[in-house]
Amino acid sequence: MGIRNIVDSSLQKLLLSYSRSIKLAGLLGVSLLLFGCLNQSALESNNATSSPNYTYNNSQSRQPPYIDQVVLSAFNSSEWVQVIVNLDYTNNTTLDNERLTGILNSLQSSEFRLRFRGTRGDWFSGNLSRSGFEKLRIMPFVSDIYPNRPAYAGENN
Repeated sequence: MGIRNIVDSSLQKLLLSYSRSIKLAGLLGVSLLLFGCLNQSALESNNATSSPNYTYNNSQSRQPPYIDQVVLSAFNSSEWVQVIVNLDYTNNTTLDNERLTGILNSLQSSEFRLRFRGTRGDWFSGNLSRSGFEKLRIMPFVSDIYPNRPAYAGENN
Protein backbone atom coordinates (compact mmCIF):
# COMPACT_ATOMS: atom_id res chain seq x y z
CA MET A 1 0.00 0.00 0.00
CA GLY A 2 2.96 2.36 0.32
CA ILE A 3 3.44 2.69 -3.44
CA ARG A 4 -0.27 3.37 -4.01
CA ASN A 5 -0.23 6.19 -1.42
CA ILE A 6 2.83 7.72 -3.07
CA VAL A 7 1.20 7.56 -6.54
CA ASP A 8 -2.10 9.00 -5.22
CA SER A 9 -0.25 11.78 -3.41
CA SER A 10 1.79 12.59 -6.56
CA LEU A 11 -1.37 12.66 -8.69
CA GLN A 12 -3.10 14.97 -6.23
CA LYS A 13 -0.11 17.36 -6.26
CA LEU A 14 0.00 17.26 -10.05
CA LEU A 15 -3.75 17.98 -10.36
CA LEU A 16 -3.51 20.80 -7.82
CA SER A 17 -0.56 22.33 -9.69
CA TYR A 18 -2.43 21.94 -13.01
CA SER A 19 -5.52 23.55 -11.51
CA ARG A 20 -3.49 26.54 -10.28
CA SER A 21 -1.88 26.92 -13.72
CA ILE A 22 -5.31 26.94 -15.39
CA LYS A 23 -6.54 29.60 -12.97
CA LEU A 24 -3.46 31.77 -13.54
CA ALA A 25 -3.75 31.38 -17.30
CA GLY A 26 -7.41 32.32 -17.10
CA LEU A 27 -6.65 35.42 -15.02
CA LEU A 28 -3.88 36.39 -17.40
CA GLY A 29 -6.21 35.98 -20.38
CA VAL A 30 -8.93 38.09 -18.75
CA SER A 31 -6.35 40.76 -17.84
CA LEU A 32 -5.03 40.91 -21.40
CA LEU A 33 -8.58 41.07 -22.76
CA LEU A 34 -9.50 43.96 -20.43
CA PHE A 35 -6.26 45.79 -21.24
CA GLY A 36 -6.95 45.40 -24.97
CA CYS A 37 -10.51 46.72 -24.58
CA LEU A 38 -9.37 49.69 -22.50
CA ASN A 39 -6.59 50.44 -24.97
CA GLN A 40 -9.00 50.28 -27.94
CA SER A 41 -11.50 52.45 -26.06
CA ALA A 42 -8.82 55.08 -25.40
CA LEU A 43 -7.81 55.09 -29.07
CA GLU A 44 -11.41 55.46 -30.21
CA SER A 45 -12.04 58.35 -27.81
CA ASN A 46 -8.85 60.08 -29.01
CA ASN A 47 -9.92 59.66 -32.64
CA ALA A 48 -13.42 60.91 -31.86
CA THR A 49 -12.25 64.06 -30.11
CA SER A 50 -9.49 65.05 -32.51
CA SER A 51 -10.57 65.63 -36.06
CA PRO A 52 -7.87 65.84 -38.72
CA ASN A 53 -6.74 69.34 -39.60
CA TYR A 54 -5.60 69.83 -43.18
CA THR A 55 -4.71 73.49 -42.84
CA TYR A 56 -1.26 74.83 -42.17
CA ASN A 57 0.60 73.60 -39.13
CA ASN A 58 2.88 76.19 -37.57
CA SER A 59 3.37 74.20 -34.37
CA GLN A 60 6.95 74.12 -33.09
CA SER A 61 6.46 70.58 -31.72
CA ARG A 62 6.08 69.06 -35.19
CA GLN A 63 9.17 67.71 -36.90
CA PRO A 64 9.48 69.47 -40.29
CA PRO A 65 9.41 67.22 -43.34
CA TYR A 66 12.59 66.07 -45.04
CA ILE A 67 13.01 68.04 -48.25
CA ASP A 68 15.53 66.78 -50.81
CA GLN A 69 17.95 69.53 -51.87
CA VAL A 70 17.34 68.64 -55.53
CA VAL A 71 13.75 69.87 -55.12
CA LEU A 72 14.90 73.19 -53.68
CA SER A 73 17.50 73.78 -56.38
CA ALA A 74 15.05 72.77 -59.14
CA PHE A 75 12.84 75.75 -58.28
CA ASN A 76 15.75 78.04 -59.26
CA SER A 77 15.51 76.92 -62.88
CA SER A 78 11.89 75.83 -63.27
CA GLU A 79 8.42 76.99 -62.29
CA TRP A 80 7.23 73.38 -61.82
CA VAL A 81 9.07 70.47 -60.20
CA GLN A 82 8.04 66.82 -60.41
CA VAL A 83 7.89 65.51 -56.82
CA ILE A 84 6.91 62.54 -54.71
CA VAL A 85 5.36 63.49 -51.37
CA ASN A 86 5.31 60.94 -48.55
CA LEU A 87 2.84 61.27 -45.70
CA ASP A 88 3.00 60.02 -42.13
CA TYR A 89 1.73 56.45 -42.32
CA THR A 90 -0.80 55.34 -39.69
CA ASN A 91 -1.44 51.80 -40.97
CA ASN A 92 -5.11 52.79 -41.23
CA THR A 93 -5.91 52.98 -44.95
CA THR A 94 -9.19 54.84 -44.46
CA LEU A 95 -7.62 57.53 -42.27
CA ASP A 96 -4.57 57.82 -44.54
CA ASN A 97 -6.77 58.24 -47.63
CA GLU A 98 -8.85 60.90 -45.84
CA ARG A 99 -5.67 62.79 -44.97
CA LEU A 100 -4.39 62.51 -48.52
CA THR A 101 -7.69 63.73 -49.97
CA GLY A 102 -7.73 66.66 -47.55
CA ILE A 103 -4.20 67.68 -48.46
CA LEU A 104 -4.87 67.42 -52.19
CA ASN A 105 -8.10 69.42 -51.84
CA SER A 106 -6.23 72.21 -50.07
CA LEU A 107 -3.92 72.73 -53.07
CA GLN A 108 -5.09 74.82 -56.03
CA SER A 109 -4.54 73.67 -59.62
CA SER A 110 -2.07 76.55 -59.97
CA GLU A 111 -0.03 74.98 -57.11
CA PHE A 112 -0.13 71.27 -57.81
CA ARG A 113 -1.03 68.89 -60.64
CA LEU A 114 -1.60 65.33 -59.47
CA ARG A 115 -0.07 62.47 -61.45
CA PHE A 116 -0.38 59.48 -59.09
CA ARG A 117 -1.59 58.72 -55.58
CA GLY A 118 -0.78 55.70 -53.44
CA THR A 119 -3.60 53.22 -52.89
CA ARG A 120 -2.88 53.14 -49.14
CA GLY A 121 -3.00 56.94 -48.91
CA ASP A 122 0.62 57.33 -47.80
CA TRP A 123 2.09 59.12 -50.87
CA PHE A 124 1.28 61.06 -54.01
CA SER A 125 3.23 62.55 -56.90
CA GLY A 126 2.83 65.30 -59.43
CA ASN A 127 4.03 68.68 -60.58
CA LEU A 128 4.49 71.21 -57.80
CA SER A 129 4.84 74.99 -58.04
CA ARG A 130 6.82 77.10 -55.59
CA SER A 131 3.62 78.32 -53.86
CA GLY A 132 2.37 74.73 -53.58
CA PHE A 133 5.72 73.73 -52.12
CA GLU A 134 5.49 76.48 -49.50
CA LYS A 135 2.06 75.16 -48.48
CA LEU A 136 3.10 71.50 -48.41
CA ARG A 137 6.23 72.00 -46.34
CA ILE A 138 4.22 73.29 -43.35
CA MET A 139 1.22 70.97 -43.65
CA PRO A 140 0.61 68.29 -41.05
CA PHE A 141 1.22 64.68 -42.06
CA VAL A 142 3.77 65.56 -44.80
CA SER A 143 6.95 63.66 -43.94
CA ASP A 144 9.15 63.84 -47.09
CA ILE A 145 9.32 65.68 -50.39
CA TYR A 146 11.57 64.09 -53.03
CA PRO A 147 12.16 64.76 -56.70
CA ASN A 148 10.33 62.33 -58.96
CA ARG A 149 13.11 60.85 -61.07
CA PRO A 150 14.06 57.46 -62.44
CA ALA A 151 15.78 55.15 -59.97
CA TYR A 152 18.17 52.41 -60.97
CA ALA A 153 19.28 49.23 -59.23
CA GLY A 154 22.45 49.78 -57.25
CA GLU A 155 21.97 53.56 -57.12
CA ASN A 156 23.09 55.02 -53.79
CA ASN A 157 21.14 58.27 -53.80
